[in-house]
Amino acid sequence: GLLAGVVTMSAAVLIASAFGGLRFALDTGHSREEIVSSLVISLLIFAVGAAFEEVLFRGYILQTFNRSGLGWFAILLTSAFFGFVHIRNPDAGAISTINTVLAGVWFGVAYLKTRDLWFVWGMHLMWNWQQGSIFGIEVSGLTDITTAPLLKEIDRGPMWLTGESYGIEGGIACTVAIVISIAAI
Repeated sequence: GLLAGVVTMSAAVLIASAFGGLRFALDTGHSREEIVSSLVISLLIFAVGAAFEEVLFRGYILQTFNRSGLGWFAILLTSAFFGFVHIRNPDAGAISTINTVLAGVWFGVAYLKTRDLWFVWGMHLMWNWQQGSIFGIEVSGLTDITTAPLLKEIDRGPMWLTGESYGIEGGIACTVAIVISIAAI
């Protein structure tokens, strides 16, 4: 799961960098100690957040419907809920909501394929942690979890591709990466 999250996030970043104005530089505004501390603390915060969301969405709800033979309905229902709970995040819009629903599908399909909620938790954790703590990109519009990322994001858009202030989850680069990952699973 960890690798799936890393590869998919890396693909989204590569697409946005190749076709848009997304670039990165080392974070020279923070000390090595601040960066290491931020990496560790944000890992713990993202781990708890991913665990909560996965237990809520792919844990009880998805598994209960799946046991009733309604696996695809469960994926669609939990993905819609997943998108809905993120809709009030800072700078959320149509593309970010679609991508969050697609991420719910991605996580749901991964669960049904592996029957391992830890696998899905690892995907979710690494997606968020790599995005915020390594690349310095906003995570679903949030910027306060990672105080000193390893890299500094330089996002010159276009917004429809890179997501700008919402983060890469608000752009088409993310859509493409998640759709490819869903197909691969």
